[in-house]
This record gives sequence, C-alpha cells and structure tokens, in this order.
Amino acid sequence: MMLIESDEAIAEINGLLDACVAGRGGVAVITGPVASGKSALMRVAAERAVEAGAWFLGASCSYAQQDVQLGVVNQLLRSLPSLESPPWSVAEQADDRGRLPYPAAQPPGGSRSGSARPACARADEQLNRVVLDVTARRPLVLGVDDVHHADTQSLRCLVRLASRARSLPLLILAAGSTRDQPGCAPLQADLLAEPECRNIRLRLLSLAGIGEMLAQQLGDQATPDLTADFHALTGGSPGLIRALIEDLGHAKAGTPQPVIGPAFRQALMSCLS
Repeated sequence: MMLIESDEAIAEINGLLDACVAGRGGVAVITGPVASGKSALMRVAAERAVEAGAWFLGASCSYAQQDVQLGVVNQLLRSLPSLESPPWSVAEQADDRGRLPYPAAQPPGGSRSGSARPACARADEQLNRVVLDVTARRPLVLGVDDVHHADTQSLRCLVRLASRARSLPLLILAAGSTRDQPGCAPLQADLLAEPECRNIRLRLLSLAGIGEMLAQQLGDQATPDLTADFHALTGGSPGLIRALIEDLGHAKAGTPQPVIGPAFRQALMSCLS
C-alpha cells in the first residue's frame, strides 16, 4: 500500500503494536485533513497487527448511520468471526438493517429517554467481556475509522474502555477528520486526554511528496511541471491526487497536463460532503 511522507506515523503505529504484543496497551488518535490518508494508515495498522499475531476488530463510521445507537460497537463485535454467536453479542439484538432496538442518541443538551442508559450499560458490559475474553488469549487491536461520524453511545463505550487499555494487551486506534462533528468533539477529546494517548497527525503532501507519488505511478510522465499542476489542483491531498492520476490514465496518450475527469469530480464532491 502506497503511503508517501508517512514514515513517522507508520513508525509510531509499529511502536504501539510492538508494545501491545508485549502486553502494554494504549490509545492513539489519527487526525488530519480530509483525504489525507487516515483510512490508508488504518488499513496498514490492521495488516501489521495481524502479521504481529494480534486480532484486529474494525469499524467504519459514516454520516448516514450517526443516529444508529451503538452501531460502532455492533460493528466491532460482528467483526470477530472466531466468537460465533457469543451470548453477549449486541449484534444478536439488531434487526435486519443492523439497527438496535433502542432509541437513537439525543443531540447535546437534549433529553434522554430512560432506556438509553441501560442500553449503553449493556453494550459496555458486552464489549468489555469480549475484550477480556480475546486479550486473555492474544493481543487485540480495535480500529475505528472516521470516528468523527461515530454515534455518541459507542464513543462513550470506547472512552471507558480506553481507560483500561494500559492494563491489557489492547490497542485502540481511532482515525478522524480535524473538523469534528458537534457533540462528538468532547468525547474525542476524552480519548486524547487518556494518559500517554498518542495523537498521530497526518499532513497534506509537499511538492516533493507529490513528485514521488507521481513518479511511482506515472514513471517518465512525472515532470516537474506536471507535479506543480497537481499541487495547484489538489493542495497535496493524496485522495485527490489518486483521482487525478486515474483520470489521466483514461486520457489520450501523451497528455502533458492534468485532466479533470469523473474520478476527480467524484473525489472532490466526497471531500466537500
């Protein structure tokens, strides 16, 4: 997997994984601008966790599912195939659309129904039991991508679990945009406030980084002028650069400049949304 100018971030991830395998857990929050490579870094962490002999449980959040209470916890539990139908699984309580039979979390300052607290407490207990069961056998890495879109109840469960991570072979990785969603930002701050929590920051690519990426993908076509054009159009966003490379691949042979095509338009709209 191609990650340019991310050596420091990868080294930090490797150090955290080594500590986890050795029995010392931790928490890390991967932050950065939109389309800066956070999801790619999370995938690298997942691959290296498995290579190191750990279990990786992953969840990916989305804006459309923010109101699905405990949806992230549900994803984490469902991603452990070795525990077939555990009696404490939140997943068993979900309907055919993955929704749990509890009211959606209320917005900050709003009222909460009496059943929301028991639901969160049950999920807390279930997630903790799974974590204890797994870490008794091997190291465990929990990865939550796009955590800024996570439902608030799941975030509360993760914050409470993070306070125990140091005493277990448990590493919690959360990746999110620097533009936090209202209501979730305080909970993400709680994750960062955990003792020795690492904040792994990704930045947009420099001109030299864009040149390296183009050289790997385009070979001799990666001229200094083309690199400058890519920088002007993308600001160094790896996601937008990949889209421009895709559009250039569909252009006529010998095209000496970026081509604004469907891949770039889609990637740009995704960033804006």
